[in-house]
Amino acid sequence: MHYSWFYLKNSSDFDRFSHLHQNLHIKNTQFRRLKNNCFTHLNNMYIEL
Repeated sequence: MHYSWFYLKNSSDFDRFSHLHQNLHIKNTQFRRLKNNCFTHLNNMYIEL
């Protein structure tokens, strides 16, 4: 969060910041979902062993 605030403070282009922030949020959400899927898969494999 700190670097986002830093970017916003030093940037006059607020729209670009919001767009970047939305993209980051979407990527983070996708990454979290992917990570959860991986953990679920690993847990299932472990149970099968």
